[in-house]
Amino acid sequence: MFDPKLLPRLKGPVTFTLDSGVELHEESPDTFELPSEEERTCLRPRQFAKLIFRMTDGENVAVERMWVMILAVTPDGYRGMLDNHSDCTQSIGRGLIVDFRAEHIIQIHATMA
Repeated sequence: MFDPKLLPRLKGPVTFTLDSGVELHEESPDTFELPSEEERTCLRPRQFAKLIFRMTDGENVAVERMWVMILAVTPDGYRGMLDNHSDCTQSIGRGLIVDFRAEHIIQIHATMA
């Protein structure tokens, strides 16, 4: 079971990138499953996508999987709003606007309670 206390605490200014779910699946196809490309490219507003956030404060790195609610379909992919709070920093949390592409999506959920 995941223990958030094992994540490093990030301090100061925090930046993030998104990991490519497609690349991770290509590296480990038997253990890292992805929704199909069709599913990942046909999402609509109010659906949820799980993304992998790689965050750093310049010294430490933490990686978390978090849900984003899709706000809009864009020419390059999607614009969404983070629906989680990070366990390693208060700098990244619910309400953050995130632009991402289908390759970043590792899981899909139509609605969440």
